[in-house]
Amino acid sequence: MTRNPHLNPNPRKRKMKGNKIVETYYNTSLLVFFFIFFLSCAGFSEEFKRESKVAGFHYNINYHLSFFKLIKIAEAEILIEEGIYRKIPSYRIVFQIDSLDEKNPFIKKFYMMHNRMESFIRKADFSSLRLKKTINQRIRRFGGIREKNYYEVVDFPLNQTDPIIIDKYDNKLAKREKIDLRVPGLEPVSDILGILAKGYFDKECKADSIKLYAKHEIRAVKLLLKREKIDSKLLGRVDTIRVSCSAKFPTMGGKEGNFIIWFLEGDRQIPVQLQLELPIGSAKITLSRFENFDDNKEY
Repeated sequence: MTRNPHLNPNPRKRKMKGNKIVETYYNTSLLVFFFIFFLSCAGFSEEFKRESKVAGFHYNINYHLSFFKLIKIAEAEILIEEGIYRKIPSYRIVFQIDSLDEKNPFIKKFYMMHNRMESFIRKADFSSLRLKKTINQRIRRFGGIREKNYYEVVDFPLNQTDPIIIDKYDNKLAKREKIDLRVPGLEPVSDILGILAKGYFDKECKADSIKLYAKHEIRAVKLLLKREKIDSKLLGRVDTIRVSCSAKFPTMGGKEGNFIIWFLEGDRQIPVQLQLELPIGSAKITLSRFENFDDNKEY
């Protein structure tokens, strides 16, 4: 598994040069599906090493459970780069989430999470080319401790006849699993980071239905758009495009939850806030810092 040499494994120790974009999402058991839904890791071709960086987003993740107030539980970042993958003009989107176990001994007793996801997306339609996940998490729950430590690579075909190839290796079990996911007449499929890229780069902001890959399944997802004013600690009160979709959560008995992204309205559609709404609570992800590499400005 190759790693981008410019990225420190610990995002809190990373320093970004030029222009790049960073963002966040996830939830396992309370947070498991949310975090696994979005994570990965990978490397581009030689051409991509001369990539053009786009932007970097840094986020704080707060969780709200039942009657308790929002509690900061993790930090995350999203990085977007331009490049070529399989000779196709692409975006690489890197997402990494880290719990605060290194900063807060109390949190460390209950859960640890250092997950990463990389997605390679076509520029033309924001569909997936490759998705890589690295999952390293431990969560204390009623009944014991649940631990996951694996990496997974998902290759999407360039045509509608070949299968999706899923290659997973579990470090804890020392076990490898390879799956051919065959979907007749496969249409272009996106992963969740493709939605993020579409919202950031597609200036028309049209509502859309897309095919989404998640947890070894292909789901039809309807994106709902609405203009809305929100308060941002970083930018103040701003006009946004609210993009939302709903999905069933297998880790919560198939109950439905909502995933929402607020993009800054205008030419620069920065994802200023994200939120996951679950039957047992909600995770709120707020932008703490934004780096634009085109004009070397930081917000």
